Amino acid sequence: MKTLSITSFGDVKTSINSLKINLEPLLKDRKDEVNNFFDVTVKKYFETQGSRISTLKTILHRAHPVYFFDIYHPTSLRFKGDLQESGTVEQLFRKRNFIAVIGEAGSGKSMLAKYIFLTAINEADRIPVIVELRYLDADNKDLFQYISHILERKLSQDRNILETLLKNGKFLIILDGFDEMSGASSVKITDSINKFVEDFPHNYYLLLSRPYANAELLPGFSNYTINPLSFQEIETFIKKQSMDSELAENAIQSIKEQQSDVLTSFLQNPLLLSLYLLTYQGNSNIPAKKSIFYRRVIDALFKEHDSSTKFGFERSLKSKLSQENIEALLQSFSFASYCDGKFSFTRDYVNYLLLKIKDTLNIPDFSVASLVDDLKTGISLWLEEGNSFYFTHRSLQEYFAVMYLRRIRIRKENIYEIIQKNICSKGAVNETRNFLLLLKEGEEYDYVKYLLLPNLQLIRSKLTDNAIPSAPIALFLSKITVYENIRSVKFILSRASKPYAFIFDIIDFNIIKAFEGFLLSVEIQDYFINKIIKAKMEARDDMMSKEPKTNEFIFDIQSEESFILLTKFSATDEGEQSIASFYETLNREIENAQQFIKEYEQEESLAIEMLLNKLSPPNSNNSSPKS
Repeated sequence: MKTLSITSFGDVKTSINSLKINLEPLLKDRKDEVNNFFDVTVKKYFETQGSRISTLKTILHRAHPVYFFDIYHPTSLRFKGDLQESGTVEQLFRKRNFIAVIGEAGSGKSMLAKYIFLTAINEADRIPVIVELRYLDADNKDLFQYISHILERKLSQDRNILETLLKNGKFLIILDGFDEMSGASSVKITDSINKFVEDFPHNYYLLLSRPYANAELLPGFSNYTINPLSFQEIETFIKKQSMDSELAENAIQSIKEQQSDVLTSFLQNPLLLSLYLLTYQGNSNIPAKKSIFYRRVIDALFKEHDSSTKFGFERSLKSKLSQENIEALLQSFSFASYCDGKFSFTRDYVNYLLLKIKDTLNIPDFSVASLVDDLKTGISLWLEEGNSFYFTHRSLQEYFAVMYLRRIRIRKENIYEIIQKNICSKGAVNETRNFLLLLKEGEEYDYVKYLLLPNLQLIRSKLTDNAIPSAPIALFLSKITVYENIRSVKFILSRASKPYAFIFDIIDFNIIKAFEGFLLSVEIQDYFINKIIKAKMEARDDMMSKEPKTNEFIFDIQSEESFILLTKFSATDEGEQSIASFYETLNREIENAQQFIKEYEQEESLAIEMLLNKLSPPNSNNSSPKS
């Protein structure tokens, strides 16, 4: 496939001309306005956005920007177990217009968004627009206003052209970072997305999110997952990163020699594979924990900076701070900003928070501007975009937040109460799985004692003496949404935002999956159409006179309709088995957590006793010396 040099004015101009020709039949009576819209508005957006993303810095290419297509490794997608082609826009959207791509931290979601955007410009069939949802959140605009805004047109200008093109499906809307919206405004933004899609259903929509952010529940969207890298793809990825050929071959050989479960867990993720390559020369072993990857990369970034300074000088960072001091500041900053639900930071926010942290730490005086410059240029941990800063990868923020918790040794129970409230306030919108995994690795005792065990016990206490067999399901759901049209019924389960709801992300009880399968049965589909939806539709007098369309019915988990469904499920063999398995798993996890705490405290007590005995004076026989 021909690649696009977005920095070349000729290619952008060619794409604009092709778009005008393709879309001319829709707007043939408004030639002057159309020319202005494309030659000024769209052209400027393509040049500005295209130049921003067609060259980029990555964790492996920090000194100088590289051309996107020189390092891009194709993202492999799967839908319901089947591989999906994504080489071109038309291949990706061949069967469906609404696609939600779900991928773990570092799996390549943002790279896919960039690839589809640049490819769409090259193909010149639809107008691609990238909407970074964290900015939509901050600007407090609906989706139509925001698209008009990023095209740098006032709503009064070209609105009719924009609406005509949208109504005729001539846009490709890329919604990136669904999981990065703050809990406070996520419902409003989700409603805005749903309304926009309903108003303009003929466009292509690509939404990208981490798992468990409720992106999976958006009506009309088909959920694609990102495949982990196969070993052959790992090899191709390494060679594509423009590494020294000998170094690349040695790295590939080291991975071949160390193939294990760790390979499956880590190196099949593009970000973690990049971290491994970054630290390979210093340590070719594949670590057993994800947090060790991050520790190595931080040290490698500081070490690489040190090695570039002149011999005899400790450091030439503008802030004059040591690695220890910078990490202490980043740890506090990351924990506070993570709890704030912020993943990009304005300059004012950075100044305010760093100065506040500075007053609480015993750190030499420094300039915030100099530290920010060090983080961007000297160490390459931060990137700047527009008026905002953010970590080169969001998971680094999560790593530093966990390191802050490791540094703090007092009032841990109170701190974990803050974490608990933070997880709950995020609800199911901001994904916490990666943070909790790093927390478990770095703070396993505190994590189990103050977070995991109390929540497991809270779940069990809520289920004690509950006469309703399906009660465990209701704990993790808030509502059941039913979308009905003349062809089928679709059920969407919304997660509850309760203090213990994050447990569902940690322990796979499979009970919700079994319930989802039950809802797909012919018996339940027929029951819902005939007994519930039909009755509700007949109650709406105006429905009979309107053209059939998709109807939405929302049932609270405590509603009569939901109770009927849950009762029917618990009466089936599969329902009975999955509920029994839930209780068995819950009790086992509580016992495991209690046993872990007991053994840890016994081991710690023994270690302290041995240390005290070792430090006791000779011949003391553990008694006080005689006077």
